[in-house]
Amino acid sequence: MNTFNFAKYQTPIVFFLVISSIVTIGLLYFSPFNFYPSSAEKESLVYFAENMTPAHYELIDLFNRRFKGKIKVMPVDLPYSKFTTNRRKELISRILGNQTSKIDIFAIDHIWMPRFSKWAEPMDQYFNQEELSKILHSAIGLCKYNNVLYGMPFFLDVGILYYRQTMLKAAGGVPLLEMVEKGLTWNEMIEIQSEYFNRKEIYSFQGANYEGLMCNFLEIINWPDINGKSFLGGVTAVNETKVAFRFIHDLIYKHHVAGIEVLDFNENDSFNHALQNGLPFFRGWASAAKSLSRTNDGKAEVDDLRMAPIPSSIPGKSMPVLGGWNLMIASNSKVKIQAAEFVKFLISDEAQQILFKKNGYLPVLTDFYDEKRDTTRRKYFLRTQIENSITRFAHPDYTKISDALTSNLHNYLYRKESLDHSVSNYLRSLRLTGFFKLESEDEP
Repeated sequence: MNTFNFAKYQTPIVFFLVISSIVTIGLLYFSPFNFYPSSAEKESLVYFAENMTPAHYELIDLFNRRFKGKIKVMPVDLPYSKFTTNRRKELISRILGNQTSKIDIFAIDHIWMPRFSKWAEPMDQYFNQEELSKILHSAIGLCKYNNVLYGMPFFLDVGILYYRQTMLKAAGGVPLLEMVEKGLTWNEMIEIQSEYFNRKEIYSFQGANYEGLMCNFLEIINWPDINGKSFLGGVTAVNETKVAFRFIHDLIYKHHVAGIEVLDFNENDSFNHALQNGLPFFRGWASAAKSLSRTNDGKAEVDDLRMAPIPSSIPGKSMPVLGGWNLMIASNSKVKIQAAEFVKFLISDEAQQILFKKNGYLPVLTDFYDEKRDTTRRKYFLRTQIENSITRFAHPDYTKISDALTSNLHNYLYRKESLDHSVSNYLRSLRLTGFFKLESEDEP
């Protein structure tokens, strides 16, 4: 009886099976029919650092559903309740300075653009001219440093005078309302206080020692060229800075248009003070209208608020400060193309409309302000303010410059230092930053 001698052929059979298995696995792995997905085809994770609101989460969820299996955005929440804008800036700086950082997209205040440009990927390669042409020119300008497009605008904001419509109409009728809507001068604000409100406090603004005071300072002094010598250097800096400091001081102590309490106010404090104490005017950002309606108990007072141009020193020359936040892609990101796809989504008409309706953020798209789409004329008003706005100067040491001004102005307004001493300290601080050198080094 013949029998099969397995032992004789055992080694060749095992060898054949092993080789066959390896070839089969290789074919399956590299097959175009995708029996098993390769690592290159796995979902790309994009980490997005921002102060997350319900609107942000809605947009992230919408994007992730559309790009399911390809791109997934992972939110990194930096809430204002835990991080002031300055703390947030320092935190993002430290994270990006670490080469192993996982942050791919981050949102920054536009005034930080010079500082963060060294960690950012230039955007020109991801956006063509047709896409860029849909964005407001002023918004694109906030994203450039040294003529390089380092970011894309996320949303805008602009300084606004809020007023109580019913209160003003009761005080001075339609003529007073029309006067306010046209845009007041500071002298007219003082006259309104005297004629209609018995010289009582009528105005609230952000006067605490922080960036909000800088914005109010620039709007109140109404200098058209904040990049010129009249603001930051030259022989005229001393006198003009003194005039500006003294004018704000007089609004509080001489005219009593605003109370000394404003020197401790941030945005929310100034809004609440005006609403709770029956003041007819307060300064705020345009986006504040939405947050006020969400957080304030006095619904009737909030519903009665209307917007007007920021008061000016020259009739018809209101110059509100332009604010806004930009989106940047980290230069060390491993998913730049995917990150750019999400940035494109965030500045789409669909996303910008959601941010406006839910958060009050002003869109960066030109079409949003089209008069044909504007039944209330509110958008036309906002675009006019944006077009008339001034921007804070771009400089890597902007924070130091701003801190020098606000701290010395605040000390003077609180009467901790004399006018001469405050202005002298401010200008000395500017010289120490190397930002400018006075043509005359004489101290004020």
